[in-house]
Amino acid sequence: MDPFAKLLASHRSLTEDTWSLLADRGVSDETPLVLDYRYDVKSRRTAEGLIGALVELSDEVNMVRSGSFFKPVFTVSGTFHPRCFDKESLIGWVEMMCLLGRQYDSYFDGFGTAIPDALL
Repeated sequence: MDPFAKLLASHRSLTEDTWSLLADRGVSDETPLVLDYRYDVKSRRTAEGLIGALVELSDEVNMVRSGSFFKPVFTVSGTFHPRCFDKESLIGWVEMMCLLGRQYDSYFDGFGTAIPDALL
């Protein structure tokens, strides 16, 4: 299996597990979720290209440069404001984010969300 196929399989499995945990806590396909995401990016130029693509899709995108002068590390992160997902559409979103990372030579590190206050 090629590395990208492994990445997709890993993210699919993690997303299925995440959906199960969310569903156990009352999240359904009618529950708006805020999704935060993160990419590890190799260069400023690549990060700027990724940001340009994400601005079209996302509500908030930012870039952080860390590392040394000679070996910089770029992180692109952002937020999708409340949207409703079912398990398959969430998996589809994650796969789209992985493909976008591949297109911009970046690594989709994953996403996070929180249980909405109304369900706590």
